[in-house]
Amino acid sequence: MVKGLDELEANITKLMLQNQSEAKKAVMEVAEDFAKTLERNTSYDTNSKTGIHLRDDIQVSGFKGGGQGIIEKDIGFGTRTSWRSHFPDGGTARFPGKHFKDQTINEMKPKAQKNLCRSCEKGLRPMIAIIDAFQALYHDEELNKLMNEIRGKKLEEQTIFQLEIDEDFLKLEKAPLIRIEDIDSHGAFYNDDKRGADDESIQISTMAQTVEELADLLPIIDEAMKRANFEQYNSKIYKETDLGLMYNARSYRRINYL
Repeated sequence: MVKGLDELEANITKLMLQNQSEAKKAVMEVAEDFAKTLERNTSYDTNSKTGIHLRDDIQVSGFKGGGQGIIEKDIGFGTRTSWRSHFPDGGTARFPGKHFKDQTINEMKPKAQKNLCRSCEKGLRPMIAIIDAFQALYHDEELNKLMNEIRGKKLEEQTIFQLEIDEDFLKLEKAPLIRIEDIDSHGAFYNDDKRGADDESIQISTMAQTVEELADLLPIIDEAMKRANFEQYNSKIYKETDLGLMYNARSYRRINYL
């Protein structure tokens, strides 16, 4: 369950790890643009003793940090020239600095932020529906009251989860349990290639010890989802084997206009 910002960020990182292609595409675009801008801004050091000019030795690294949910690249001068780049950049007692590094960073910052935000919007689009559904259920007083009554006690945090259920709560005495997952999210109602809405589908899995408990819970969940503009369109009930709980997998869909 999401108890605060840290766990929400962890869930977002998990989702981005599943969509690394979009993140890599954005980082590659920014890195290439940054390298070109740095080359344009870098002074042409005509007195180079090595024969290699700073602007001709700008390097872009491979992708780094993907396993930790961080997609990044390093951009800068190569090992043959980086040791002397600070002289023309920062200046010396004999001549003022050109400050081409800061100039490039200042030029690229707004461009990079716009590009990466656009990528994040695509990559995190499914998370928006999950978060909205979670908020609708987690703050529904009627649902919380009934879950506590069925369980026989009130827990510190309600057993409603995003993406996966914490292992500590996979116990009979913790039921009922609710998990919210993404099914699909894609653009809809295009006009001149501009997306007018997101077509979002999610699954809400509800686990309880009896069919009667499910029958009491599901109408309240449906009503809460209606208030979040989701319509229920598919449902399946069976008995899961790990804990022996009755399990309902229910699908919901909404058109989220932009």
